[in-house]
Amino acid sequence: MSAHRIGPYREVVIAALRRRVHDSNALVVQSATNSLDSAFRVPLTALRPVMPPTVAAGAVLETCHAVNLFFEGPTWDPLGQALYFTAWGGDTTKILRYDEAGKTTVWIDDAQGVKGTYLGKDGRLLGAQVHTHRVVAYGLSGHDRGQVETLAGNGGWNQPNDLCLAPDGSIYFSDPDFGEHENSAVYRLDPDGKVIQVLTDMPVPNGLIVSADGRSL
Repeated sequence: MSAHRIGPYREVVIAALRRRVHDSNALVVQSATNSLDSAFRVPLTALRPVMPPTVAAGAVLETCHAVNLFFEGPTWDPLGQALYFTAWGGDTTKILRYDEAGKTTVWIDDAQGVKGTYLGKDGRLLGAQVHTHRVVAYGLSGHDRGQVETLAGNGGWNQPNDLCLAPDGSIYFSDPDFGEHENSAVYRLDPDGKVIQVLTDMPVPNGLIVSADGRSL
């Protein structure tokens, strides 16, 4: 999910917490910043994130990677045992990969504005591309590794920002109008490729998630 923005970012720290959920390894990611609006200016060490109930008692939060960039869209790949997240800075957007050994590498050098990411049912990494107005999928393994496929695109969209996967295989994605707050929308991309506008009454929709039963967005 995309991190909630609190004032201007200068340094963002991705902190990953290992936990065990339903007998499988996973990562919980907490974004934080040490450059908040003056009303909220506090040392980074003073930030105390509230842990969800799925995190084991006594688990320790640790910093995995820190650099002067803006991070978004963390997705954990259980098969490859790696965390993928996007890094914004300068004129390009990259997708970074944090692996089991604790090493962070540039996985996609120019992601063309990808913000939100999500693991697809087929094991590929879904991405919402701001600059190209597209929803895309990246292969994570085998001969498709790093290869990108356009799942949907429309030059009339504002800037696809975040996305998530429903149990039936549909992909929901937000398309916020950050400038005027007049033409924002949320769309559903069906497995057959059809795109349907499902929400238009939110000023700036951003992060999305679908409930486990597929009934709530």
